[in-house]
Amino acid sequence: MKKQAYEKIIKELEIKDFAIESSINAIAFSDLEANVTYVNQACLNMWGGENKYELIGKKADFFALSKKEANFVIEQVLTTGSWEGEIWGRRRDESPICVHLSAHLVRDHKKNPICMMCSFIDITEKKKIEQDTKIKDMAIESSLNAIAIGDLEGRITYVNKAFLREWGGTKDEVIGKPIIEFAVDKKEAEKALLSVLRKKKWQGELSGINKHGEIKHLELSAHLVEDSKGNPVCLFCSFVDITEKKLYEQWLENAKKELEEKVKERTKDIIEINRQLLMEINERKNIESQLRKKEEELRLQASNLKEMNTTLKVLLEHKQKEQEELEKKFLSNIKDLVLPYLHELKNSNLDFQQKSYLELIESNLLNIVAPFSQKLSSNFFNLTPSQIKVAEFIKMGKTTKEIAEIMNISTRAVEFHRNQIREKLGIKHKKINLRTYLQSLN
Repeated sequence: MKKQAYEKIIKELEIKDFAIESSINAIAFSDLEANVTYVNQACLNMWGGENKYELIGKKADFFALSKKEANFVIEQVLTTGSWEGEIWGRRRDESPICVHLSAHLVRDHKKNPICMMCSFIDITEKKKIEQDTKIKDMAIESSLNAIAIGDLEGRITYVNKAFLREWGGTKDEVIGKPIIEFAVDKKEAEKALLSVLRKKKWQGELSGINKHGEIKHLELSAHLVEDSKGNPVCLFCSFVDITEKKLYEQWLENAKKELEEKVKERTKDIIEINRQLLMEINERKNIESQLRKKEEELRLQASNLKEMNTTLKVLLEHKQKEQEELEKKFLSNIKDLVLPYLHELKNSNLDFQQKSYLELIESNLLNIVAPFSQKLSSNFFNLTPSQIKVAEFIKMGKTTKEIAEIMNISTRAVEFHRNQIREKLGIKHKKINLRTYLQSLN
């Protein structure tokens, strides 16, 4: 009987051992000094080891990231009999692991503590998901954009701080209300909501009204949130206040219209100015054309005048030459055909009265030819009238005595005039015949 009872107990212990060994949860035992005495396969797998003896004998705080936290848990189990909560540890490869720990003190049939038993559940992924969710929640809550989340019927289930700042109220006043109540145009809001439910998204501009009755122009982006299986979960809406932008756009539009009006008026003025300028230009062109014609006429006249002047100059030169030839011929005839005979008559046997008349005739003849001899004054370098007469008589071949008798002056006076003539002609003290030189001047 005792043997059967013993075998039964052994059998139950084996079953419990198999149950612990094959448990999904990681299970470990330690003595009252927190030295590991047993670990099941799940615990070994969680830690990342290959052999249980890598863990047996190690201190429990060896697996914890914080020894202080591990010692606190051990103390709680020894003093209170149990402890349950989350604690961070480390695997064999030093990677962190977060577990949900249930630890309690194991007692014998006399209630005396004999060991400690710990059960671990790996919640690392859960903690990461919670952490990611928390970060996302904080990001949404602190977003500068106003954000609202609603159920599939369009009732608000969450709003962030930016939404409340825009609306001007509290979350309790907002949660549970249909989101279309915040729109100025309810029909437009209903269309947007329907588009989100049917097409899974909508984006555009809507006007909303806050708690104080102020109208806000909003740029709204809304989409349908789905789970991993594609089932709709909720509505997500993001708002941006574009009231100032809209006011600025309106101001720009008004300014543009005003500028267009000014440009139109200015263009009209410019067109009128251009028309007047065109008229002036055409008028100036006409004037310039007339001036060119006038200039051409004047040029032709000038050319004609130049030709006439040239012709007149040629005629005058020809006339002057003819006159000079006539003067020369006249002087020559007087000198050669008249004066010699007068001189012979003077030397003939004439009485005093006859000589006087003869001298008078000679004097009048000289006066007659005097105008034709005036140009000698320039050729003879400012000779006096007496010196010009003497020069003429010298050119005629008259001797000093003959000139003295004709001019009724002394021979000494004639010699004085001859010397003055030579000096003014620049031939004084030169072996140049005075008569020949005077003849060469003509």
